[in-house]
Amino acid sequence: QSGAIRRVLEENIMPPWFAVKPKEDFVGPFANDCSLAQSDKDDFLKWFKTGKVVGNATDAPRPRMFHDGWQIGKPDKIISVASPIAVKATGTMPYQNVIVETGITDTKYLKAIEVRPSAREVVHHILVFVVPEGAAGKGGRRATAASEEDDEEAVNGFFAAYAPGYDALVFNEGFGKSLPGGSKLKFQIHYTPNGTATTDRPEIGMIFLDEKPEHLVDVVGVAQHRLAIPPRNSNFEVTVSQAVPKEATILAFFPHMHLRGKSFRYEAIFPDGKTQILLDIPQYDFNWQLSYRLANPVTLPAGSTIRAFAHYDNSSGNPANPDPNKTVRWGPQTYDEMMIGYIEYHMDEGSLGMKRSLAGIREELGSGKGMEVVFKRIDTNGDGKLSADELPEAQKDRLMRLDRNKDGAISLEEGKVLGNLLRRK
Repeated sequence: QSGAIRRVLEENIMPPWFAVKPKEDFVGPFANDCSLAQSDKDDFLKWFKTGKVVGNATDAPRPRMFHDGWQIGKPDKIISVASPIAVKATGTMPYQNVIVETGITDTKYLKAIEVRPSAREVVHHILVFVVPEGAAGKGGRRATAASEEDDEEAVNGFFAAYAPGYDALVFNEGFGKSLPGGSKLKFQIHYTPNGTATTDRPEIGMIFLDEKPEHLVDVVGVAQHRLAIPPRNSNFEVTVSQAVPKEATILAFFPHMHLRGKSFRYEAIFPDGKTQILLDIPQYDFNWQLSYRLANPVTLPAGSTIRAFAHYDNSSGNPANPDPNKTVRWGPQTYDEMMIGYIEYHMDEGSLGMKRSLAGIREELGSGKGMEVVFKRIDTNGDGKLSADELPEAQKDRLMRLDRNKDGAISLEEGKVLGNLLRRK
């Protein structure tokens, strides 16, 4: 055991932390950096070599206390799926989508959120979404294959999440999330059977604020669905950008890839062309889905761009690669791939990449917003037209059929046709 601990310390395997240490062109440091300084490693390794002598117990820090295992402390509200979900022993499972009543009638503002499964060993991820009052969605569970709706929903962001290594959310003073009264929660759960059949009953714990915070926090995912990673390629690059139409403050990052994931980097490009690294992960590890929380949030001015770079190793040199002879595309299972760079942020007005899916557009129209308002929000570059890269990825080709004059973009008048169609459904 001592030898194993010494090895993982010397090789920087533990504690797990993959971000490059901040330099001049970084915005870091990170508030949740769990890595050890070299001086701490040296002291620890010296202690091993000198016989692991026990020190003075009175100098030891007080042990942390957890209420029933909750990292956030005692929740004000715990919401669980209605009944345990059976997880089979082998094979693959489609996403389990469970919609749960919250019992919350008035809007609540949250200081802390934590999602946890009861059988962590078989859970790939859990994403929790808010289903607004009056929106479609009955309580209960359904299993689905990967769908455009799931993809768009996940990429648009999430209310809360669980993945191996992902931190529970405890917001700083002045920050929080909102949960509208009357809304439901949808749990999207991806299971990976591990050889033993079991059951799992996920739950979410929340701690409420007494009043609305100064800043409401949101999450957006910048993603590239159109993956085609060539066989035997050891360093295939995929990039995607997110426009910042109005001033936004960036709080944290959560990059997501699968087994061929090699590295991930976020950069900010300012209106004057200056580039700054936000997060650099030169050695991505699928086994640890870490979040990276800035100690000093960075504010990006309107007109900036966030660009994410992902590299994949689809070669035989990647020991985790299921099949180096296969062209790998987007998909939900671990042997497929994904490229999503989640960003946690707040904006005083507007949103980053907010709900560009057809379901999201329909929801906004149903809430009383006019097509002009929705159109302006999707038009991130403000040129009065919707270009292909501003449209929902999964429905991009279909929506471009609205381009009646074939100028390569959708005008507001052409977009109103879509609005009328969605209102009728």
